Amino acid sequence: MAVRSRQPVERRSGMPGGRLACGLRARVPILAIDEYQGSGFRAHRIVLALCLRSRVRLFAVGDPDQSIYGFAGTQPHLLRQIGGRANVDTVRLRLNYRSGPTIVKASEIALGEDRGYATSLVR
Repeated sequence: MAVRSRQPVERRSGMPGGRLACGLRARVPILAIDEYQGSGFRAHRIVLALCLRSRVRLFAVGDPDQSIYGFAGTQPHLLRQIGGRANVDTVRLRLNYRSGPTIVKASEIALGEDRGYATSLVR
């Protein structure tokens, strides 16, 4: 799954932030995060603060089904939560480049539903 904010989000007050926010936006106009499903609540709050208060745009990639660090406090549902925002575009990536059809089928069985994943590998 990939999520991308369409435009910087204004704070509820309509103010774009102070000098710090302007400086941050000038140096980091887009925040790119890979493996977002491995983020915990604290990192998620930082992302929201940057994107909501400083109006930095967001591009995040991750797979909530592949989070294996729950014991360390990761919360993969946060990727779905951010992808559900009105000002965010979500792209579901259906083609698996890493696994063959047997692994893809086994993952759908483990997940308990057919998610329409395809594989580029022929076995």
